[in-house]
Amino acid sequence: MSNTIYLRIERIVNELFNGNKSEFARNIGVSESGVRSYLTGTIPNANVLEKIASNLGISCEWLVLGQGDIFAHSIGIEGALDDLPIEDKLLAIIKEKDDKIEQLARSVGRLEGELSVLKKMIISNNEQKDAGDVECVDVAR
Repeated sequence: MSNTIYLRIERIVNELFNGNKSEFARNIGVSESGVRSYLTGTIPNANVLEKIASNLGISCEWLVLGQGDIFAHSIGIEGALDDLPIEDKLLAIIKEKDDKIEQLARSVGRLEGELSVLKKMIISNNEQKDAGDVECVDVAR
């Protein structure tokens, strides 16, 4: 494992969780202190890497080796499902899609939160600007 694995974990935390280490820790089922140690260079054990990959849909190859795409490709499971009954195939595909929807919903929620903060900042800046204009007018009188 490369000693730059912490950079890939940091990217996941920043891009999927807006830098929120607590939320990342909750989503993969590890302690926040463990996450902090991974972000400072401690290489996570195989169980933690598996949790990151399976819970977040991250490509194992990318996570461990830094190769390929960050996200595991959907429908890459087709070959592995060939010997299963159709019901099991459908359930596996539905679970994969549900996981992807859940991941996208978290991203949308994060983006909505960021948008709300930006709107408040704009309103605050406009109010400060308006207050400054009023003060200038009052001083000029």
